[in-house]
Amino acid sequence: MKPIIIGYDPGTTAALAIIDTSKNILYLKSKKEFKKKELFESIIKKGMPIIVASDRSPLPKSVEKLASSLNCKTYEPPENLSNLEKYNIVKDYLDFVKNDHQRDALASALKAYQSYSKLFMKTDKTVSYLGLSEFYGKILKALIEGEAENISEGINLILNKVRERKEDYVERKDSKINAISSKDIEKMRDIINRQENDIQILKKYNETLNKKLEKTDEKFKERKIKSENFNDERTAEMNKHIYKIENKIEMQKIAMEKMKAFRKLENKGYIPIIELSVIKPEELATLNQMLDIEGRVLSTKSFMNIHLLNDYKIQALIVPNNLDEEVYRNVDFPIISDEEIKKEEIDDITAVRKEEFDEKLKKARKSGFIQWVNEYKKRRL
Repeated sequence: MKPIIIGYDPGTTAALAIIDTSKNILYLKSKKEFKKKELFESIIKKGMPIIVASDRSPLPKSVEKLASSLNCKTYEPPENLSNLEKYNIVKDYLDFVKNDHQRDALASALKAYQSYSKLFMKTDKTVSYLGLSEFYGKILKALIEGEAENISEGINLILNKVRERKEDYVERKDSKINAISSKDIEKMRDIINRQENDIQILKKYNETLNKKLEKTDEKFKERKIKSENFNDERTAEMNKHIYKIENKIEMQKIAMEKMKAFRKLENKGYIPIIELSVIKPEELATLNQMLDIEGRVLSTKSFMNIHLLNDYKIQALIVPNNLDEEVYRNVDFPIISDEEIKKEEIDDITAVRKEEFDEKLKKARKSGFIQWVNEYKKRRL
């Protein structure tokens, strides 16, 4: 940021002058009840303040407070500047000055400039020669505030600070990376893979439906709208075909919204549960085409045809209560009792916390394995 010098004339009508280290006026304004917030914002918009100056000695407290809030050095003249001296200081800028308050503020800033002008020019020349102009303001601030005794020391000080900040940034980045455990990385990878699969399924589904829609002649739609008499069997058949395609497109939209909602829940640490009212081959095929139920958790209150779910490699099935042993023998997936799971309704979707579900899933798998062993022993006997 550009280093700037502030001249401040406090009072009922206050004035603020801002110049750069080349004596260019960047801002000059007087105002009744100049609010601190406006004063502060006007300054920081113009650059990096290095000096806050006054035309009075000792310095008014409001000038000291402003310098303190801006974290920069004050300039106090050896004695109060007389009106004649102020005039001589600002005479080259009279076209910009509208009143005595602005004159006093500008004279304060220019007087401070005069006091440090040699340092400004020497520092500018040195950093320009070394190709370090971007650090000019910070080096100048370090010199004025006494952090460095000379330009060479100021350059080394600022460059060391820059280097330390970079090293600190790298360390913080490394610590953040190291803080991520392999388990977390694996979880993230699973979520990403799931989302990528969902996207591919939706894309393929979308492409298929769009192709079907394109094959449907626009004439059919026009005839559907215009036709009032459905006695024409051919027209009715066409309209029926169009309706089916439109219905599929609507189902596609629903599926996409559902997938988005599922991903949001998964990212929040939940597992969405797909609820089945009945288990029938046609319904399962449609559901799988829409949502890809492989690896998902399903729930049902109907025990009929549960074995049909074997073909879809689901992660688990949640049921209202324990089933007969015969049912367990006919399924290839874990079954969890509804009573063991604390379900939640989130945005009209039933879900369960992943940590809780994983725990119950382990238990269900273990239970299923023990049951299989017992059955095996019976057969051996």
